[in-house]
Amino acid sequence: THVYVADTDEQARAEGGAAYVQFHENFTRRYVEIGQGDKYAHRPGFEQLVKEHRILCGSPDTVRKALQSHFALTGANHFVGAFTFGSLSFEQTQHSLELFSKEVMPAFNTIRLAA
Repeated sequence: THVYVADTDEQARAEGGAAYVQFHENFTRRYVEIGQGDKYAHRPGFEQLVKEHRILCGSPDTVRKALQSHFALTGANHFVGAFTFGSLSFEQTQHSLELFSKEVMPAFNTIRLAA
């Protein structure tokens, strides 16, 4: 799951959306070159993926709520996130990780780990 946390939802959507578009173009480029681009032609766009919580993007509060919803729905007790993708700079990625670790993760300290 791609994850991008910024100070506000608007900032996260603008920066994360641009980065995801770049990621998607890089990912599908070779498929297009060999004539298989139609495999990805109907993939949902960034906003739809965020709405479906298939990409976590927003303020710390927004990302925390989306992740809580995911855990409640699936019963999962772990999460693997891709925090750097597309055109995100080192500074953007670092800030996103800091926000995630300081403002999102603490809400999940009570989740029991599988033995």
